[in-house]
Amino acid sequence: MLHHLDALSDAEVRAAYVDAVGWFTATVGAVPDGRWDDRATDEFTIRELVAHTARSLSLVQAYLDALPQRVSFVGRTGHTKALFARPVPTLRRDLRERAEDTLRDLGPDLAPAVRRLTARLLDRLATTADDAVATTPLGSIAMIDLLPSRIGEVMVHTLDLHRALGDGVGPAAPPLAVEVALAFVHALGNPVMAVLALTGRIGYDVLT
Repeated sequence: MLHHLDALSDAEVRAAYVDAVGWFTATVGAVPDGRWDDRATDEFTIRELVAHTARSLSLVQAYLDALPQRVSFVGRTGHTKALFARPVPTLRRDLRERAEDTLRDLGPDLAPAVRRLTARLLDRLATTADDAVATTPLGSIAMIDLLPSRIGEVMVHTLDLHRALGDGVGPAAPPLAVEVALAFVHALGNPVMAVLALTGRIGYDVLT
């Protein structure tokens, strides 16, 4: 059963984020030697996609470390809608440049670097209150309201990795994180269009 995003408890959202991060980390650890420069998406190789996703994790900690401001986004979708209101060419250029910066920061041995990054992040979240303020370039939001968008991004990009690597590489997707990601996409997009896309009637990108 698909739950409405706002019907999911804060504890479920928090647990789903931990599961999503764990799934990404385990999948990165399963990338075979020699596959890192294979194409993962139209935008990224596997190596670049891992860096792009890792940056989304490091940004959560950076937003929590930033000087708190008055909350400007109330709810679990407002920040993402504001983000994707930006021009697509600008957004894609920024994503590529940031992925390249993150690759340099992580170094050549990506799997252990990602494990260290995720361990630090999860330790930080374990001692951070749900209503702690995350200050982003677009405005501030409660940490727990930021996490559904981060779950959606981590899940989608880990699915990209699985698709690029082929069947049988890496662990299966965690059910709770899948549920939260679906609820987020449903809340973000047009439900009727999503039904048509799921049944193969149309192509539909929830982020446009």
